Amino acid sequence: MVKKPETLGKYKIIAVLGEGSMGIVYKAIDPDIQDYVALKTIHKHLLEGKDRAVILQRLINEVKAGRLLRHPNIVAMYDYQEDDDICFLVMEYVEGKTLKQIMQDNPIFNDQEIYKIMNQLLDGLQAAHNQGVIHRDIKPENLILKNNGDVRIADFGIARLDNSTMTIDGSVLGSPAYMSPEQCMGKQVDARSDLFSAGVVLYQLLTGEKPFFGMTFMETMQQILHGQPLMPTIRNQDLEIQWDAVVTKALAKHVDQRFQTAADFQQGLTDMARHQLVDNQQTKPTRWLLWLKTGIVFSVLIGCGYWWITQNVIETSKIFPVIKADNSIPLDQQLNQLLTDYECDELLYTIDSNNTINVSGYVSVSSEQPLHTALSNLAATSNQRLDIKLIPIADQNCELLSILQPFVLRNNLQKHGLQIEPNQHESLFVEGERPIFEVITPDFPGYLYVDYFMADGNVFHLLPTSNQLQQLTNAERRILIGKEGTTRQWEIVKPYGKEIMSVIVSDHPLFDKKRDEIESSEAYSLDLRLSLFENENTALVANYFVITTISQVDAE
Repeated sequence: MVKKPETLGKYKIIAVLGEGSMGIVYKAIDPDIQDYVALKTIHKHLLEGKDRAVILQRLINEVKAGRLLRHPNIVAMYDYQEDDDICFLVMEYVEGKTLKQIMQDNPIFNDQEIYKIMNQLLDGLQAAHNQGVIHRDIKPENLILKNNGDVRIADFGIARLDNSTMTIDGSVLGSPAYMSPEQCMGKQVDARSDLFSAGVVLYQLLTGEKPFFGMTFMETMQQILHGQPLMPTIRNQDLEIQWDAVVTKALAKHVDQRFQTAADFQQGLTDMARHQLVDNQQTKPTRWLLWLKTGIVFSVLIGCGYWWITQNVIETSKIFPVIKADNSIPLDQQLNQLLTDYECDELLYTIDSNNTINVSGYVSVSSEQPLHTALSNLAATSNQRLDIKLIPIADQNCELLSILQPFVLRNNLQKHGLQIEPNQHESLFVEGERPIFEVITPDFPGYLYVDYFMADGNVFHLLPTSNQLQQLTNAERRILIGKEGTTRQWEIVKPYGKEIMSVIVSDHPLFDKKRDEIESSEAYSLDLRLSLFENENTALVANYFVITTISQVDAE
């Protein structure tokens, strides 16, 4: 534990209020006004290196922005100061607890408490957004509830420090569970990113659980980008069903489908409250009876499904449902839920102005036809046209893409620069050809693994060779893979189809012994998954390229 200083500048330190990834917060007395203030120091290691001056200037600029935000639901920012080599922000001291602390004792809130917390949070956000300030880090830890229940938003002064040299590694940004999809992808964010984060807070107030959760930073980010959380009414059966619609809109992955302003979000809450008032004045079936009926139907379906399975031979491990449109659920949400079931690497969709659902991406061979059927049913029952551009790949190679994807995402978001692409022509290769690929190594030295996953279910290890097993490769180096005299070569042979070239660079060896030159891709993928996630907190990135192989006859 860091020793508490006696003073910082003119301020007398009273107590430590908390410590986070950015710094330490102290309760102090301002001798000039004889009143309490909060001092937030910035950890020294965040201010070391060539970007120190840039970061300090950014701190000062953020304080200037914070001074614009005079609002009863925002913690006031007073000043930026330095004392020797310690930099700190001077802020309003708020007597109370963070929402995170309160949630630890009382994880679920009643409707009246939820309306008050959310409306005051949105009031503060609207005021900030009106001044062009985006918080970027809305979460329970940054929301202070005063003793009378009023909400104050904290940490406006440092919310934009995630640029410069501070990268997305889980330690600088803190918990990723409240980040918007565009924030996860490193895109430009606007006010709607804060509203997504506010939606995550709402979900947690309603259910006591976060909507997106993973064991690691990358897993959580994958959930935010591609996963669909359980509806609040499934987690908390005492909730009114209308909460599902509010949360679905708040957590829409596409910014245009969310609440567009904090005021819009508040209107959604107001409409919800009015609906509850009307419902409470009407007679309606008790929730336990509705759930009982649902349970009976579900049990019958399970029993029928079990009989069918025992009477039929099923080669795939997943039975995909035939989906029909449910007008009570937005089409966008239904598509998200459907594509998550079939996802291989990344299935993308849009709904254009011509009422056409466009779906593209990779899908496993075994699920291509069921996905076509499900999408066709959904499009037909929702009066939409359908444009599908799917790329089927072998099931075992689909598994590979799911293993690599978090590290491909890390490579792209953190701009490490690892690339792989054909050296001769585009992605179509003909029987008898000897492909040559070019790899550009990332911005750090590491152990290089280049593999060719074939349509026959085997993988050909191109690098490392036996004499390169423990050899580091320099950063930002161009390497030709498949060229005579440099690496192993291979020739396109049947069976033909979609095949994958993958490249991984790690600052730690992934395997401690030489592997067979050719082995089962299923066995290798299993070992690769274990090794990658054992080393995921080290410098480790990946990339891949999908190619099409055809016979000489087809080429003619």
